[in-house]
Amino acid sequence: EPPAPVPDQIVSVSCGGSAALLQSDGSLWIWEREGGRQAEEDAPEENSQPVRVMERVIAVSCGGSHTAAVQSDGSLWTWGENDSGQLGNGSRESASQPGKVLDGVAAVSAGTPLPPSSKITAPSGPGGTTAMASWGRAPWRRASSR
Repeated sequence: EPPAPVPDQIVSVSCGGSAALLQSDGSLWIWEREGGRQAEEDAPEENSQPVRVMERVIAVSCGGSHTAAVQSDGSLWTWGENDSGQLGNGSRESASQPGKVLDGVAAVSAGTPLPPSSKITAPSGPGGTTAMASWGRAPWRRASSR
C-alpha cells in the first residue's frame, strides 16, 4: 500500500502518541495514534489520512497521550487523555476535541507518559517577563525569569 499523501507547505511537525503537522496557512493536521481519540470521536481506529483539527495555529506539541496547540491569538488548546491532569483544564476527563485552556501563551511542550504526561507552557508576562507553568505529573510547578 502506498504511503498516504501529506498536505503541502509544512512548517512544523510533532510526534508522540499522535503525529501532527502544521501548514504555513495555520491549519493543523493530525494522524491519531492507533486506538486513540485525539483527532475526532468518529475517526477510524487506524487513521492513515490526516484529519484537519484546527486553524490559525502557530505551534503544536504531541505528548504521549495528548496534544497541545497554540493559536495566533496566544490561546492554548489541549485534547487527548487526561488521567494525570495533563490537559490543564482542571479535570481528569479526557477530551476528543480541542478545548481552550489558557491565553497569552508563547510556546508549549507536551510531555511523555513517564512521568504521566506533564505539560509545560511559556506564557508571555507583563513587562517582557516569561513565566513557565506546568501541570499533570511533573517534579516542578512554576518558575519565572526576567
